[in-house]
Amino acid sequence: MWQEDALWQQDDAIHRMATLIPLAVGVSAVLGTIFIHALALGATVRFVRHQRGLGRAGASFWIDVAIVSGVVMRARGTPD
Repeated sequence: MWQEDALWQQDDAIHRMATLIPLAVGVSAVLGTIFIHALALGATVRFVRHQRGLGRAGASFWIDVAIVSGVVMRARGTPD
């Protein structure tokens, strides 16, 4: 009887590990994605504040388009 209980506990531990490993990988991927997006958002906010400080933001429609396109290019990782 105790051998069946030991096998049941071992089988239960294997199922727990089979569930926890993918869960841990998924959680780390989500946290990494949140961190990367937070970096991009921080860079965007800093860039727009810099442009506002220089008086460029809001000066004209085409300057605003250039600022937005610069933010999009930086977010995509392409060079200016």
